[in-house]
Amino acid sequence: MPDDTETRQLQKHVAIFGGGISGLTAAHELIERGYAVTVYEPAEPSAFGEEACGLGGMARTQWWRAERAPGPGATARPPRRTARIPSEAERSIETTEIAFATDRDQLDDAARAALEGLVDRLRPYPELVIEIRGYTQQRDDHPSTDENRIDFRRAACVKAYLESRGLKNRFTAAALGFGHREDWTRSDAERCYVDFRTIEDWIPGEHGFRFFPSFYFNLGDTMGRIPIPEREEVFVETPWTVLDNIVATSVQGVNYEDRPSFELPRRRVTSIQELFDLLRDGLAASGTTLRDIGLMQLKLFKYMTSCTGRRWEYERLSWWEFVEGERYSPEFQRALDRTPEVLVAMNARECDARTYGNMQMQILLDQLSDGEKTDGTLNGPTSTAWFDHWRRYLESQGVEFRRGKLLYIEVFPDRTVLPVVLVEEKWKERWVRRVPVCDYYVLALPAEEIQRIVNAQPALAGETFDRIRALELGDTTQAETGGMLRHMSGIQLYFRSDIKFLPGHTVYPDSDWRLSSIFQPQFWTRKRGWWDGYRGVLSVDICDWHTPSRRTGRAAWESTADEIQEEVWRQIKDTLDDEQRIPEPILYHIDENILFKRTVGERTLPSKNTTGFLVNPKGTYGQRPADFGPHYGSLVLAGTYMQTSFRVTCMETANESGRLAANAILEADRFRGDKCKVVNPEDREPRDLRSLVELDEELYRQGLPHFLDILGLDALPRSWLWSPPDPSTLGLPRPY
Repeated sequence: MPDDTETRQLQKHVAIFGGGISGLTAAHELIERGYAVTVYEPAEPSAFGEEACGLGGMARTQWWRAERAPGPGATARPPRRTARIPSEAERSIETTEIAFATDRDQLDDAARAALEGLVDRLRPYPELVIEIRGYTQQRDDHPSTDENRIDFRRAACVKAYLESRGLKNRFTAAALGFGHREDWTRSDAERCYVDFRTIEDWIPGEHGFRFFPSFYFNLGDTMGRIPIPEREEVFVETPWTVLDNIVATSVQGVNYEDRPSFELPRRRVTSIQELFDLLRDGLAASGTTLRDIGLMQLKLFKYMTSCTGRRWEYERLSWWEFVEGERYSPEFQRALDRTPEVLVAMNARECDARTYGNMQMQILLDQLSDGEKTDGTLNGPTSTAWFDHWRRYLESQGVEFRRGKLLYIEVFPDRTVLPVVLVEEKWKERWVRRVPVCDYYVLALPAEEIQRIVNAQPALAGETFDRIRALELGDTTQAETGGMLRHMSGIQLYFRSDIKFLPGHTVYPDSDWRLSSIFQPQFWTRKRGWWDGYRGVLSVDICDWHTPSRRTGRAAWESTADEIQEEVWRQIKDTLDDEQRIPEPILYHIDENILFKRTVGERTLPSKNTTGFLVNPKGTYGQRPADFGPHYGSLVLAGTYMQTSFRVTCMETANESGRLAANAILEADRFRGDKCKVVNPEDREPRDLRSLVELDEELYRQGLPHFLDILGLDALPRSWLWSPPDPSTLGLPRPY
């Protein structure tokens, strides 16, 4: 039997660049098939024990630090942004000690000199609130009052000195009694000092809330293969997987400004009466007509019975053109144009009909299915509920994680390639390294990043790389990017009390910024208390950053962080009735991928979105690269910019692209075993309609229109529903 060294020498080695869902999926599939895998990711690890690098891409939890909220009964503060994760200089504040003489509470020259160095370190961080903690050699920790305690007087002395240096309203003094209590070897003299602690809490922020519909077939399979280990250093599996951390939401809310809200149960419809009741309530809530519903049902039926060839043609149409948007009532046109933005960040006049049609089909089929988790959400912050378990599992299987950013790719005369990574960058020095030679290199990167790398290396030639260069991504430093990228990012609002008025996701069709939201902690297994700094979290997706608010006249892209928070909260409150009154937020967090570095007067505005949302304007999907590789013998591509069957930028598409990248390697190696299963959502549409789809295939082959167009059935709603029904329009004989 070969030993471990011999076995590893026989393995094929794969280097994966990008620790997002695409890269982690490829790593998962390949490590389970006997490959050796190393993942390179530029993201810094979080403050919670991550090693080497942070994983999850833009889906990872963005842990931030916020000023600790006061205890129960305290006055609510105005909403404020959380402080950024502390830098190395900030952390050094908490390791500073100022020594005192054993019997004194006054500063000497050495203490003043040490405090001057602390002043310089504190000035760049005006948002920090510091607790100054005094210690003493006295063993009596409970004198009559704090003011009489020498440890408190020491802390107060340091507080007064720092405030005299211009650092106002940032310090509290506390008496901590016996210094270095845990170390009995210290002398009494060493126990007389003060130290510093940042009064903050770690708050979970997100790029946007995580949404898991039941038609995420590929992602659900992967999550069902990530075991949740025991809470031990050694990896020990339990019977539970990350898929068990997805919990079902029971309803979807639709909140209007000038009409009652509507709640759609996200479960199987069990009777005809219930279906009619839902239709009646939906019509009453949206203000649409029976004619609108009838025509839309025919258009959806036409899409469902269209063959694949005809759907390729639909890619050159917008959803508005496909459903003939001008034929609907003004109220329905307004809803029709706005609704796609919540899902795909484009209105109906922009989005290609096949992309949005597929989404509509899956959502409709979800309503008719008997799945337990039609709409799901995680039972905790994304990283703790998902990515931390994924990392531990992959590491237990042998995946290595390293910090590094892919800079460029060297192409040699013999057509071999070798990636070069930026290992670390400090001050003005950069550490650049060639990656060790591997059998394959998977580039699981965002569209902007892969385009930068390909543009920097003209030797990367061929149709696939030409398509990458030709992608019209637009400019993510502008409100309207003008290309295939949009701004779709989130904001979290934190509340002193938990909120549970709707156990599911909510969309706001009337909102200027096309908002959708969910109150998260009601689904979390660990409930929050006041000591966490918050109890409730409303996570909101902002899907339109360029439409001006009717109230302020400014788009989100032209607003400061505080103005974005205020306007988002205002747009949501305008849809709530008296029974849905909720408290004001105490904190907020905006996706850290939205950079605020543009100054206009005294206002700091968004300057760039580092995680643009890739969309499908009509006629553009076929321009994306389709060949995953290997290119040049070893280069494999993955990412949501590739052609995938799911088409929409989301976690499911990222997972599918990772599977297709792994399959490209397995096929190149003529792997003997099961390849990664990839589920195409179009293959899971109703079998009952298969005969009609086959009919359309034959019509399409002969160059004829869809059978609904041949029969002219879409004219029925025009003749029947504009006015009272007139059977004579069918050409039937009059009854005697």
